[in-house]
Amino acid sequence: KNYRNSVNGNAFTEGSFTWEGYLRAPETGKYKLKLEMMGGAGRLLIKQDGRWLEIADIATREGTQWPWDNVVCSETGMTIVGKEVELKKDEVYPIVAYSEHTVINKDLQVRLAWVTPSQRQQDYKDALNAAKEAETIVFYAINAEDDAGINLYGMPDHIPDIRLAASQRQLLQDIIHAKKRTAKLIVVLQTSNAIACGDWINDADAVLTAYQGGQEASGVIAKILLGKINPTGKLSQTWPATIYDTPLTDTEGHYYERQKGKDTSEGVVLRLTEGIQFGYKWNDKTGVKPQFAFGHGLSYTSYEYSDLDIREENGQYIAALNVKNVGAVVGDEIVQVYLGKTEVPAYIQIAEKQLAGFARVKNLQPGESRRVEIPMDPRSFCFWDIAMPLKTREDGTKDKWCNAIGCREVYIGASSEDIRLKAIIEVKG
Repeated sequence: KNYRNSVNGNAFTEGSFTWEGYLRAPETGKYKLKLEMMGGAGRLLIKQDGRWLEIADIATREGTQWPWDNVVCSETGMTIVGKEVELKKDEVYPIVAYSEHTVINKDLQVRLAWVTPSQRQQDYKDALNAAKEAETIVFYAINAEDDAGINLYGMPDHIPDIRLAASQRQLLQDIIHAKKRTAKLIVVLQTSNAIACGDWINDADAVLTAYQGGQEASGVIAKILLGKINPTGKLSQTWPATIYDTPLTDTEGHYYERQKGKDTSEGVVLRLTEGIQFGYKWNDKTGVKPQFAFGHGLSYTSYEYSDLDIREENGQYIAALNVKNVGAVVGDEIVQVYLGKTEVPAYIQIAEKQLAGFARVKNLQPGESRRVEIPMDPRSFCFWDIAMPLKTREDGTKDKWCNAIGCREVYIGASSEDIRLKAIIEVKG
């Protein structure tokens, strides 16, 4: 798209700009102040009680706008960053906005916006009234700035809160209680990371994870909700059920090890004692059940796996199986191959299972069965032996990788928890 000035356009084409002014609050309460920008970098500050408070800091990354702090742009593609502040009626607050044109293929646009307390209250009331009458409710949730962090175990330090923002959680709970008993609730999550959703997930009839879809995301989301597109993605990370279901937060001791560390003569030392046991590997080791497993993803159809065969070819193991679409809708399935444990030295960590390969089976028609072959990464069969001297390879690089010899179970799954087929192979080196 063309992000240049039109004939009568007023965007800045080059240079740096500072705008200073005053904001008079029409009412007392919590406001959301926003800086919207395209084509450059900038900051927005407001002065309260004699101190400047930063509302937004927008950086330029990779030569263009990359919405690091938000996942939803304005209607015209502008990055939106802001913060919630408490303002008093009729008080005048100095504000200043800095901006710099930094993007070659875009002219600089800057816009300030706010959401007043009364507007927020009215929007909230309108949402509840709509939910009471609707037969199908689509709740659209994003990362928000009003939950910067959370205290755990009575300590003052904050860690990122991986739940939806408090205001969104409250609205969602109010909608759950206000809606008709027969109404369907669909939650669309356009978030930049995994979300702990155990406090509301059982009240939702469907959840669509959109992640960072960009400016065209709304059209794709609408087509998925209307059944015109079959969603076929799988999660590339584990989603915990609660904020305590992570290696950082599961115990107070782990919090101290990984977040606060220990003061030593060399400074603060953080102990990441989980080693390789993170993500789905940590869940397998501890038995903590995730909300959604690594590799999980549903669609409008279903698949069956069968006839697993594993062969060795040119020093590489290949898993072959049949995948059949047993539903009524065409779709893609992402089949995953995991390796189980095997004998390794006592000082080596090994996971209960680890991803060794995957394949997307595209455009599988209803009733169609297709033979799929998935090469397994040879490195997945290895471990890094710290007790061995460095080995020099033919290309001159050095490492300590060693092949794990012996029997090894191979798992075929639709996710790290949804294992459909198993086989045992003998790794000889």
